Amino acid sequence: MRILHGSWLTNFADGVRVFALWAETRETRTDTRAREHPFALSAHDLHRALQDTAPSVGDVLRRGAQETALTLVLPSTRDAPQPSLAILRATEATARDKVALAAWRADALTIAPRDTLDLLASLPTDDELPHALKIGADLRYWQLAAKFALELLARQRLKPTLQKDGDRFFARGNPFSTNRTNRNAGRASSARCRRFAAQCFAMKRT
Repeated sequence: MRILHGSWLTNFADGVRVFALWAETRETRTDTRAREHPFALSAHDLHRALQDTAPSVGDVLRRGAQETALTLVLPSTRDAPQPSLAILRATEATARDKVALAAWRADALTIAPRDTLDLLASLPTDDELPHALKIGADLRYWQLAAKFALELLARQRLKPTLQKDGDRFFARGNPFSTNRTNRNAGRASSARCRRFAAQCFAMKRT
């Protein structure tokens, strides 16, 4: 069993934004060093797991996915992080095990912002995935945000604006909705999700 995860890194290196992917597995790795995530996939196996989801995902990875290592802050016992799904571990934390947030390093792949929308749109449904592969709730969240952004883009729900960056100004299109349900959903959603939608429009315009 492998579970794929992903999220935005807004300050990856010198302020660069990237979308980072990592994954859990049932097997415990034997090549990890101290405080490294003991059951995270290696970068090589992560690449293969993502390619197994859909051919179009493999096409996105070949555009320039970069291997890196992330520091993840996860609910953990003294010995290991807690899995996102209990099926990954033979035993679960008991009432005697103190669970607290702790930092763990894990192999990851980063995707450039211009390719992230294509990646998220290409992820298949759970029914279409191989039996031993699942997509985590965090990655599904960003996929839904991407699809919502594409829907607004297709319906031309854009408000022209200018964004200042130092001494320069850039034309941007901020998303908006005339539908009451979407407006209520937009107010209830996180600011990060709305910023992601705005980034999607900026990516498509440049």
